[in-house]
Order: sequence, then structure tokens, then C-alpha cells
Amino acid sequence: MILYELLCYFFIVLKKPITGDEHHFYETIVNFSKNLTWGTILSYDELITPLTFIIYGWFAKTFGTDLHTVRIVSLIIGFFTHTFFFVLLKNILRQPFIYWGLFIIWLLNPYIVGFNGLVFTDGLSNLLIVGFLFAVYKNHYMLAFLAASLLIYTRQYNILIVGAAGIYYLLLASKDQGLNLKMLLSLALGSATIIPLFIMWRGFSPVGAMSEKLTAVPFIFYAESLPVYIYCIFIFVLPISGFIIWHSKISKKEWYFIIIFTLFYYNLFPVAPSFIAVQDGFHTVGLFDKLVTLIFGNNIVKHLLLYLSFLFGSVLFYLFVKEFFLRRYNLKSLDFHRFSLIYLIIFLAAMMVNFQIWEKYFTQVLPVVLIMSGKLLEQKLPQLSDNFKRLRRFKA
Repeated sequence: MILYELLCYFFIVLKKPITGDEHHFYETIVNFSKNLTWGTILSYDELITPLTFIIYGWFAKTFGTDLHTVRIVSLIIGFFTHTFFFVLLKNILRQPFIYWGLFIIWLLNPYIVGFNGLVFTDGLSNLLIVGFLFAVYKNHYMLAFLAASLLIYTRQYNILIVGAAGIYYLLLASKDQGLNLKMLLSLALGSATIIPLFIMWRGFSPVGAMSEKLTAVPFIFYAESLPVYIYCIFIFVLPISGFIIWHSKISKKEWYFIIIFTLFYYNLFPVAPSFIAVQDGFHTVGLFDKLVTLIFGNNIVKHLLLYLSFLFGSVLFYLFVKEFFLRRYNLKSLDFHRFSLIYLIIFLAAMMVNFQIWEKYFTQVLPVVLIMSGKLLEQKLPQLSDNFKRLRRFKA
């Protein structure tokens, strides 16, 4: 971990030029460092809630507003995020080689690497998401209240994971496992802490040029976002995702259904950037799309690869549903993996009405996707062990 952080410091914090959204995030942080007042909190030129800018702004005011200095906050946040996520993996999964493998996949994800050293708002959100997941796993109502409050003060749409937890605990109660009133109250009260700020804003975002731009965006259904976030389920968990699919017991009928559905859907709604992104000069939806476009161009080969990724992501999603909702559906089987699946489904639904389509948004559900993938892999170990024994007997 120390080596990872040092590499991020020397090759990202110190050497990486300012890039993309980092420009306006950095400007907002400098503004907060110079004018950390109620007036600034009520009116700043961003769309998200202010906790990230308050923390970075305080650090910049204390230690300096130089970009490389401000980036150190991302490094610190990243260190705690990775540490807590490893602890969570180790608590949930039993096999060391599985949780270590998943942890390495997490660390090597290019978006996670970027959040670990650049000035983006995703890092703090991911840290609090991991903390919230731990609270749900341990049924720790005080931690749930704190994490829920801070999550929504970091980003408005973090209400998705809080809502998923609320549905999860209500389902537990409906299955005769008792109403966990402490957790439900913690989630409700944690979510309610943002209401005074919304009242002062007279809306869900601060007054500024970006919020004015948002009001001009029509509220419509962005069906083309689904293939993007579904293919991330496969791409962001490689090589484990491929291994799970290869060893999955999916019938021919199930394969035919998934192939027909994905072909039909992708033909109607191929991967494409939102019109807002195109207006801003972006013609891909993220790093994977950009890489495929760079290698093959914007042609049928590119869309074939994106479709195949969408197909395999759909297979993995189907395995999640089959294992954690259908097969395990009985009175006492509603566990953490069921909550993870609820969160993933809510995320996918919410992203279809989000006017921006970016692969990086998937990182907020990446922890639960990795955990569910690890659980599927653990369940296949006895089968793989039997196959290995048969292979040894055959060779003998």
C-alpha cells in the first residue's frame, strides 16, 4: 500500500498535468480556501454538494493552494479508502487469494488510480461509500447515520445507496426477520440532514452557471447509458469476471435469451456520449470507450467489441440476480449480497435519467460488484477443486 501511494505521489501528484474536470474543481477549491463563508457555500459554480470543496479548501488554506499541494488530499483520502475496502473484503470473503485478487483489481482500475492523486470529487464519495457498506454489513446504526449524512453532503445522488439500504431493511422486516428500527431511523435522519441546505439553495444544487446549465437540460430517458454501465460490470472486474462466466452453469436457453435481448437493445441504443458531452467536446464515454476508439476507430469493429462487453456484463449481472435474488430467495437469505444487488439495480435505473454518461460513475458501485463477484467465485471453488482432482487422476 505504501509503495502504491508513493508511486501515485511521484507519477500523478507531482508529474501529471492538470486535466479535464480537475480545472474547474481546482478553481472551486481555491475559491473555498479564500472565502470559506456561508455565501460561498450557498453560491458556487458546481452541481454537487459542498463537503469535498470544504475539506480540500480548508487544506489549501492551511498548507497552500498550489495544485500539487491540494492533490495530497486525494492521496490521503485514497489511502483510507483502500485500507477500509480491504478490511471490508477480508470481513466478507473467506479465501485470501480471492479478496487479495479483488483488491489488486480495485487498486489497478485506472479511475481509482486517478482519484488517488488528482483533484476529483469522486475520491471522498468512494471513501464514504465504503464506510457506509461497512455500516450496513455490521448493522452499525451510528456509523450508518454518520456515513449517510456525509455521503449526501458529498454528492446528492449518493442518496441512491442510502435508499438501497432502506429497501434492504424493509425487505428484511417483510421476511419475518424483524424491523431494524435503529438502522431505518439512522438512514432517514442521516438523509434529512441535507434538507436545510436545500432550503437555503431553494433547490438541489447551488446557485451558479452550472446549475443554470442543468435547468436547461430536458428530463428524458437516456437508454444508451445502460450498455455503458453494464459493460463496466465485465470490464472493471477482469480477469475474474471472465473466469466466472467461463465456469458458470448457464443453459443454452439462458444464453439465447441474453444474446437476443442484448443484440436487440444495442441495435436500438448503441454506446454514445450524451449531447451535453458532445457540446463540451467529448466523443467517448470513458477510458475503455476511448481506448477502443483509438485502436479501431469509430466503426463497426468498435461497436462489436463494446457489444461483446455489454453481452458479457449482462451475463454477469444475470448471474448476480440468479444467485442473490432468485436462488437464495427464502425467509432468511436476505443478506449483504442482496443489499449489494439492490444498490446496483437502483444505480443502473438512476443512470438512465442522468444527462451525463460516464464510465467513471460506475466506480461508486464497483465495491459491491467486486464483492458479489468474489462471492460467486468462492461458491465455484468446490466445483473447481473437483475438476482439478479429476484432472490429476486422469493424468495419473
